[in-house]
Amino acid sequence: MPHVSLNSHLRKAGAPDHLRHLITDIVQACKYIVQEVWHGRTGMAGGENVFGEEQIEMDVLSNQLIERHLRENDLVACYASEEQKEIVELHPEAPYSVVFDPLDGSSLVDVNFAIGTIVGIYAGNTILGRTPRELSAALYVIYGPRTLLVYSLGGGKGVHAFVLNRVGEFVLLREFLGVGDEAKSYAPGNISAAAEVPGYKKLIDSWIAEKKTLRYSGGMVPDVHHILEKGN
Repeated sequence: MPHVSLNSHLRKAGAPDHLRHLITDIVQACKYIVQEVWHGRTGMAGGENVFGEEQIEMDVLSNQLIERHLRENDLVACYASEEQKEIVELHPEAPYSVVFDPLDGSSLVDVNFAIGTIVGIYAGNTILGRTPRELSAALYVIYGPRTLLVYSLGGGKGVHAFVLNRVGEFVLLREFLGVGDEAKSYAPGNISAAAEVPGYKKLIDSWIAEKKTLRYSGGMVPDVHHILEKGN
């Protein structure tokens, strides 16, 4: 694979300059997060996220790192984080709004499983009522044996993976990840909900009957990435 930086790939993919700069700023925050994942603390922070889940210190720190990078540019009108109960307004006239989970699977830090950061970027200064199909860009970063970044601009432009190299640069690893028509794996979230949601239980039972392979680490990012990377 030739050396292709994230910045140059975004430019070639047609990302507007403001969007490209915003993505690279967010990715810069993720580089700080990976250092904290490797060397940070795993104790409890004493608070709860918007779902009532107890926060660990890494949740709070990761949220602060992303927030700092969003505040330091003039491109974000507002943002919503899983770790904060309210939408935070930054620059009302800015061109984009951001939603994120700063550390998906944070409860897995102390057992050394892969975890990640999830980000969605919308054009405009509002988040409420928006749908995934309206996203201008989406990305996740997975913190595992290697640090990987996967992004998409939608609109048929594909899903692309980058790896963090030894000098701290995300370089192209693979283009156009996807899932084949005959998927062989599944990664359900919140399996316990199947006890109360008959349709969900029926869906999981159908996957089991079809002898599909379960991928479940407890973190959405590593499980989704496993399926995208394998393509089935």
